Amino acid sequence: IIQILENYRDRYLADSRDVPGGCIFVRVSLESSDIAEQWPGIASEIGEGFDRFKAMLRRYLDHAKSIGEVKAAVDTAETADMVFSSMMGASVMYGMDRSRQNLDRNITSIIQYVDSNRSQIKKEAS
Repeated sequence: IIQILENYRDRYLADSRDVPGGCIFVRVSLESSDIAEQWPGIASEIGEGFDRFKAMLRRYLDHAKSIGEVKAAVDTAETADMVFSSMMGASVMYGMDRSRQNLDRNITSIIQYVDSNRSQIKKEAS
């Protein structure tokens, strides 16, 4: 998950050449009410894509939890939702101010949250 966040920050959001309009997920979600009215099938597909991405995050967290890398008390569904929502928020903020400093700070705070839920045993072994 940390690698996903770093790639999101360094290769996706900051890549104005290959992704010139900014994060497609945020752009589409901001237009979601119009899209839902005009093209309900597309809106449904977008929502499904968001759900699949969150499910992937949860699978990663569940796996990490099963091998002792994540604390046993962590609710992986809630954590996946929080990471996804935070990624979207960081993307919106970056789209508004194009500040690499703010983007770094926002993604770093998400990484720190994820890292704070890692098991101490696995952290010491790293």
